[in-house]
Amino acid sequence: MKKDDKSRRPAASGRPDVKNASNTGRGTAARKPSGQKRTAGSGAPGRAQPSRGAQAPGRQTAYRDTAAAGKKVPKKKKRRRISRFHMAVAVVVALLLVAGAVTAFLLLAPRTPVPGAEDGRKTAVFGVSNITVEGDTRYSSEDIIEKSGVFIGQSVFSVNKKKAAEEVLEAFPYIEKVAVDSPSFDHVRISVTEVTLLGALSTEEGFLMIGANNKLVERLAPGEMPPEGLMMLQGRIASTVVGEQALEERSYAAALKLLESVRQNEMEGIVGLDVTDSSNLQLNWKNQITILLGSDVNLDYEMGVAATTIRTIIGSYGESAKGQIDMRSYSDADSSNDEAVFIPQDLLDRNRAAAAG
Repeated sequence: MKKDDKSRRPAASGRPDVKNASNTGRGTAARKPSGQKRTAGSGAPGRAQPSRGAQAPGRQTAYRDTAAAGKKVPKKKKRRRISRFHMAVAVVVALLLVAGAVTAFLLLAPRTPVPGAEDGRKTAVFGVSNITVEGDTRYSSEDIIEKSGVFIGQSVFSVNKKKAAEEVLEAFPYIEKVAVDSPSFDHVRISVTEVTLLGALSTEEGFLMIGANNKLVERLAPGEMPPEGLMMLQGRIASTVVGEQALEERSYAAALKLLESVRQNEMEGIVGLDVTDSSNLQLNWKNQITILLGSDVNLDYEMGVAATTIRTIIGSYGESAKGQIDMRSYSDADSSNDEAVFIPQDLLDRNRAAAAG
């Protein structure tokens, strides 16, 4: 009679029941009784191998198989270490910043009071020691230097040359060009060029002095006369404010064209021009003869004819001849009717009297 197999099975002693892989043909792991942890590795048959860092007897730690759960094991963050190279670069940058701040302070910071200065200005370490004004101008050097904003003792590195030139141009209408430079380290030079006058325009409030750049440079007081020999102008006024454009663009363009034609044809004795009406341009010859030109069409040719006509009139009527030359037919497209008609002043006066009566 066979004994019961259960009677041969040893009593449970806390050890796992290990099956022999050679008998079963399968490499199954040992069964893990409840309350025990699965251990890594395999040891002798029938004995469970303790894991590295196993807990002391009597203590149990909950075990979670993160790989089986499909979760990634977090990696430990590496501490960033500052390399010696980066440290050296940071030190060098810091030293440069400090050196730059110290240098700027030494160069720009004022030290001693400027002689004669009433506003408390002081001399910088590298200060301006000489300021000169060059150019033929009606304004004093002292006034120009003061308006420029540059002063003796100012740091040479803080001189704003562009702004100084703009300040001079704004303060002095007769000055057309300003250049500020430094011939030497501590020397500032202000070079000025005055505008050429185009002429003087008569108004009820007095004469307006107009530059060749069409800038109103001065307003003369009532009764005050412009310099002798200056061209007398008549035209459409754009502004009576000093420093602004004096003539309207059309009048200004016509005036420039007339004056250029007069120079090219070497017409002497022209003392005034009227550009009020661009279709009826007029010239004043020695305040004796008025030349009616019409428009600026064929202007150069017309000027040549006018110069010849004046010589003919002087030969016939003498140097004191007065009157009017009508040449408006030269400014139309029909050249068959071109003629210069001279009307003596006494005849003009009689015609005007008859028209008025």
